[in-house]
Amino acid sequence: MDPTMAQALGRIEAAHARLGRDTLLRALRPGLGAPDLDRSLTDAGLPDDAFVRSLFRWHDGVDTDGAVLGDLWLFPGFYPLSLEDALLHAEAFRSHPRWGAGWLPVFADGGGDFYVVDRGDGREGAVRRFRMDEWDQPVEFANLADMVRTVATAFDDGIYHVDDEGWLEVDDAAFAGLARRLNPGVRHWAEP
Repeated sequence: MDPTMAQALGRIEAAHARLGRDTLLRALRPGLGAPDLDRSLTDAGLPDDAFVRSLFRWHDGVDTDGAVLGDLWLFPGFYPLSLEDALLHAEAFRSHPRWGAGWLPVFADGGGDFYVVDRGDGREGAVRRFRMDEWDQPVEFANLADMVRTVATAFDDGIYHVDDEGWLEVDDAAFAGLARRLNPGVRHWAEP
């Protein structure tokens, strides 16, 4: 597992424990072993990505059975997909006019929007936010490690927090500032 990813994912998991997000912590599935993970990615024809492997070795998504999706959010609005679900979504969206070749969804909102790792067109693992109702699918992070590091820092800095009703929330302006600072080469965050 990539040490940068492992450290940031550990910080995220610890933040959920501090915030009392026990439903998510119980729903996290065990990580996949390297042989099964590598075989599944190879069989799906997806290019190798060390950060993707690290994510699925950490936890293979969440069990969604009977849970309220908001209780399963790893960060506001999105829960981690299992590799099986990620591959099913990638196949289902393959013919969608706004879906790129080599995209693997790793986080979902439950309504058709995803964060995808883009391994096509020389992107080398850039992370895009796929929105069903928009034509532009911008790169938000240079790679999955940068995204996870930004999410971990948002928890550490209190930008992600639990509100009085128990929902995981975000201070959008503070997050944009953090993302701009931690991801200076990404045009999405440079725009006002």
